[in-house]
Amino acid sequence: MSEQMTKSNQDIFYNSTAENSGAGEPLVNLENTYASSSIMGTDITSDFVKVDESLQGLLTDSGSYTEATTEETNVGDTITGINEAEPLIFSDTETGVLDNSDPTYQGSYSDVYRLDGLGNNEAIILHLEGFGFSHSLELINGGTGEIISQYDAIESEGTSFNEVMFSTENDIEYLVRITSIENQITGEYTLATTSGELTETLIFSDTETGVLDNSDPTYQGRPQDEYILRGFGDQETVILNLDSAVFSGSLQLVNRETGEVIHQSQVTESDENAPVQLAFTSSSDLEYLVRVISLEETAMGSYTLGATSGQLTPGVSDQTIQGSITEDDEVYRFWGGRYSDRYDITNLSDFQTINIELTSSDYNTMLFLVNADTGRYIVPNRGSYNSEDGTYSSNITYKARADVNYAIVVSSFSRLQVGDYTLDVKTNFSVNAGFDQNDDDFHPIIRNRLMDNYLLSDVQVGEDVEINLNSGSSNNLVQLINKDT
Repeated sequence: MSEQMTKSNQDIFYNSTAENSGAGEPLVNLENTYASSSIMGTDITSDFVKVDESLQGLLTDSGSYTEATTEETNVGDTITGINEAEPLIFSDTETGVLDNSDPTYQGSYSDVYRLDGLGNNEAIILHLEGFGFSHSLELINGGTGEIISQYDAIESEGTSFNEVMFSTENDIEYLVRITSIENQITGEYTLATTSGELTETLIFSDTETGVLDNSDPTYQGRPQDEYILRGFGDQETVILNLDSAVFSGSLQLVNRETGEVIHQSQVTESDENAPVQLAFTSSSDLEYLVRVISLEETAMGSYTLGATSGQLTPGVSDQTIQGSITEDDEVYRFWGGRYSDRYDITNLSDFQTINIELTSSDYNTMLFLVNADTGRYIVPNRGSYNSEDGTYSSNITYKARADVNYAIVVSSFSRLQVGDYTLDVKTNFSVNAGFDQNDDDFHPIIRNRLMDNYLLSDVQVGEDVEINLNSGSSNNLVQLINKDT
């Protein structure tokens, strides 16, 4: 027993199911009026029988005892007054639903709550009640992801509940996760805490911050940023969340190989600057691109993009990126432990020219063009110093191959250097060709002139396009033609 018993006239009973109990040695049962109860996930069942002798005392944990008396009680009589628990007063209660719009955890739908407003070394009870499904209640260290406590409740006759009890530590961020025990099961629930405040939240496995500005490429005349999403399983529920305080945004999920827009979500006029959320079920056959777009041509600014699963890698077409190398960045393992940022290059065609320039006034720059699949560098370039403006710059120009995925790694030349940088990327498409009377067609209007036709694709409305033709052997004419007419 965990508490001392004081002198009372309450009823005391033998437990007829107790094993290894000596004759005449009563077992004291501290259950209240219920014959069956569930405490911390363990079922305790007590059978009570008639008592016909007096007890001299009740043993306590410390070995001392207190006086007690007994009265005859028949089986089935109401038992009152024995360690009656005071009702719990919950300071916060949340109701929710597990359904297929929720992220999955180990194959089951899940909701996650952040538990705030707690004192240090405070005793907390979490109470979860589910309706029509078996569920699991987990207390999680939000900083490490470690499961501190977990209790399962099996559904019985429509309703089940479980509780987690713990003492708080002021240096731990507490999260509470609710999942169904069986995969893909949905249902309603109520979650309550005796202290603190429950705030529903999503646990994002990766979060990127960015800025839409005039240097970005456009999508239908509006600024856009692109991210490649990798590192998740097949048939996994993935939730994307876009949040900006300065512009109303739109999220697009794109098939990176075909450019097809698979899903799109955006705020309404009444929800200006509200978060945008997009949920989808992943396929291992697709590579995904996530596109962040401003809904207005002139609306720009900072934003946060999060994914509940996988890794977001900023994609680069033609754009200027303002970035920073910090001590929180990854270390590039092929460059002596320097901090680094990585960007995947998107929308490349065979023989397309990649022009990359990295500049910084905080440190000597180091720029790598790498194989995106292996991480090994293809071309490195150490920065040179410009005494006029006090900056270092690295430059790489490379002609791409269609069978290679490329990425850019930004780093410093020396160890442990951090600071801001500017990354300019231009992916110009070029073709080397010539005129041949045996292969080329004659121009339909300008007689006796040979011509080559090229289809200009992957161009967005409002995008600036520059076409240059250079030849050392002939005088040439460039025409832009409407393909349909």
